Amino acid sequence: MIAAGGRPLSHNGQRYPLPKGAATRACGCYTQYLDIVANAPIVTIRHAGPDDLPRVVAIYNASIPGRLATADTSPVTVAERQGWFRAFDPARRPLWVHCDAGDVPMAWLSLRSFSGRPAYAATVEVGVYTAPEALRQGRGAALLAHAIEA
Repeated sequence: MIAAGGRPLSHNGQRYPLPKGAATRACGCYTQYLDIVANAPIVTIRHAGPDDLPRVVAIYNASIPGRLATADTSPVTVAERQGWFRAFDPARRPLWVHCDAGDVPMAWLSLRSFSGRPAYAATVEVGVYTAPEALRQGRGAALLAHAIEA
């Protein structure tokens, strides 16, 4: 199929649905014929592994001076967080990381039990932390959306 200006819409004559999102919206300054100007970036959200703990702790510690996300007043160590990390269960109480293209965690989201009382079994405390260099990139929102869909 050929669009105005002789540009193909697909390589085999089929029309494919166009991806949605800010990274794929066309800008009129580039072309009036194409609906897509870029592919959406590949984003990795995965369960945190033991090798991620130092980065998870570093992201957490970076939030302490601002006192907006935690009431801790001094940094925690990786050793202090070992038990906390082992308490996460990918099936019920996960710890997810949102990684950059090099698979380095740039943000994380945790679901922890709110209370040990039976009536609160389905209630969780949600923690979302983003590395300072990754703020305002939609990583926290992506993690929250992932948690809601899971």
